[in-house]
Amino acid sequence: MVTMNFILFLLILPPILLMTVLVDEKTRLRLIFMAFGLFAAYLSGQINSVFCSLGGLSPFDLSIHVSPVIEEFIKAFPLVLFLFAARPDRRSVLEYAVWTGLGFAFFENAWAFSQSVSWFPTWQDVSFALSRGFGASLVHSFCTLILVYGISVCMKRRKLLVTGSLAVFSLVCMIHSTFNVLIQSRYAAAPFFFTLGTYAALAAIFRKKKKQTKKIE
Repeated sequence: MVTMNFILFLLILPPILLMTVLVDEKTRLRLIFMAFGLFAAYLSGQINSVFCSLGGLSPFDLSIHVSPVIEEFIKAFPLVLFLFAARPDRRSVLEYAVWTGLGFAFFENAWAFSQSVSWFPTWQDVSFALSRGFGASLVHSFCTLILVYGISVCMKRRKLLVTGSLAVFSLVCMIHSTFNVLIQSRYAAAPFFFTLGTYAALAAIFRKKKKQTKKIE
C-alpha cells in the first residue's frame, strides 16, 4: 500500500544520495548519515504504525512509551557501528550524529506538515511550524548527539560500556518522551524553552571544550 510517508521518502532521499557522488569524502559521509536519518524516520514511522495497530495503543500512549525507544535506537544504531568499526575521532562522529538527527527531523517535519497544515495556512499553522522547527528538530539532533557522545565516553571505560550505554540510552529516551508529553499538553509552549535551553547548555559545553583543546594545542 502506498502511503504519504513513502511518497515523501521518494521525494527527499534520491537527490541526497545522488549528490554523494559529486562531493569529497567527508561531505559524502555527512550526506550518507543525513540520508540514513531520513530512512530512520521512514522506518520508525512504519514500525510505530505496526505497534499502534497490533498493540491497540492510542497515538498519545505510542508517542510516550514506544516511539522514543524505537526512534532513538534506529537513529543511533549505524552511528554506534561506525564508532566501533572505524574508530573515528570523537568530533567527527558527533558531527555525523547531528547530520543523522537533522535528516530524521527533516523527514518527520515534512510528514507532519502533510498531515496537519492546510493549503491556506493560518497563524496557528505558523505556530505549528515554529514548534516543529525549534522543537522536534532540535530534540532529534541533540538526543542523537548525547547518545553517541555518551557511548563514545563509555568505550574508553570498558567497565561502563554496557551499563553506561544503557543509562545514556535511557536518558535520551526519557528526554524524547518528556518532549512528546509536553508538546501534547496544555503547556505546548514549554518544549520550545526546553529544547532551546538544552541546546544552549550543549553549545556552551562544546564551546568550552573547544577553547580547552586550542589551549592544549
